[in-house]
Amino acid sequence: MNRTHVSLAVFEFGDDLQAVTKLLDIAPTDAWRVGDPVSDQPTMTRNHSRWTLASGCGLEAPVEDHLHALLTILEERRERIREVAQRYSVELQCAIYYEDDTAGIHLSEDVVRRVAALGLAIDLDLYFVGSEDAAHH
Repeated sequence: MNRTHVSLAVFEFGDDLQAVTKLLDIAPTDAWRVGDPVSDQPTMTRNHSRWTLASGCGLEAPVEDHLHALLTILEERRERIREVAQRYSVELQCAIYYEDDTAGIHLSEDVVRRVAALGLAIDLDLYFVGSEDAAHH
């Protein structure tokens, strides 16, 4: 099964996680500061601060569904998003883990227009991980 993660990511805000939360008037899905421990590797620490708001869709949903869900939340905060983007580094991050090496991404004109209206960049990370069946043959 392919897995998709889509979120709004804010960087370069220093160490005050509440600054972004207050500007956007929404709690993050995840956030950390430089020097915080990495949760699954406690001997490692974070080398950058990050504030993240996930789409809320399941991992099996296609990227466009994730973007629709997240954009609906962000569009309600259009002016707040623009203010955050003027102060900090902000982007939509999409990480897609494919089992099928012929997979692709389609973004509708509507999604592209909505992202552009918010003035956001999109970072697409594509990973071919193969299937579990292929790993056992």
